[in-house]
Amino acid sequence: MQVIVFTASLPQYANPLLDLLDPKGHITGRLFRHHCTFQEGYFIKDLTRLRNNQNLMNTIIVDNSPIAYKFQPENAIDCTTWLGVRPSQHLL
Repeated sequence: MQVIVFTASLPQYANPLLDLLDPKGHITGRLFRHHCTFQEGYFIKDLTRLRNNQNLMNTIIVDNSPIAYKFQPENAIDCTTWLGVRPSQHLL
């Protein structure tokens, strides 16, 4: 299994964060803003840019923006936007 992070962020911002989140190196690949397709003002994550694009049926993308995965919506799992606090903290 591969874990590839595909972000619309710039490498100089995303790499330090990914290094902190994955100190043991489980992430096998990293794609950044320059790997996205820019269309109508949006950065779209085109899964065909992955090395294993011949087998997209075994590929998922988890993202909070349907625009980001509009080329392959059948591979997407939508998630909510994280605002830096746990949901229970909103009640405090």
